[in-house]
Amino acid sequence: MSAYRHLLKELVYATYLVSKGGQDQDGNPIPPQWADPIPIRCRVEDRQELIRAKSGDEVVSKTQLITETPIHENYRFWLPGTEPTDPSKAVEPLAIGSASTLDGRTRLWQVWF
Repeated sequence: MSAYRHLLKELVYATYLVSKGGQDQDGNPIPPQWADPIPIRCRVEDRQELIRAKSGDEVVSKTQLITETPIHENYRFWLPGTEPTDPSKAVEPLAIGSASTLDGRTRLWQVWF
């Protein structure tokens, strides 16, 4: 049983790019292919914070997500109130961080939007 499970009461969905698409042998466009939505139990906080984005720039984050689910750099998220049906509506994180316990294992991931 997780020590944090009682704090992670919200559910968001994530996806990742399976195939970038491109063109078939006849030159017809092939759209990008996204993975099926992955449910992620988390805590979502709407608050502004100045962070350093993946690009290296300082930006203002308006939403933070905290979860026990490992988060990868290529994930995109549907935040609460957004239906996980259209990959173009999935939001790319500004930054992703993690927190380790004293035994060195990563237990929590934080995502800024």
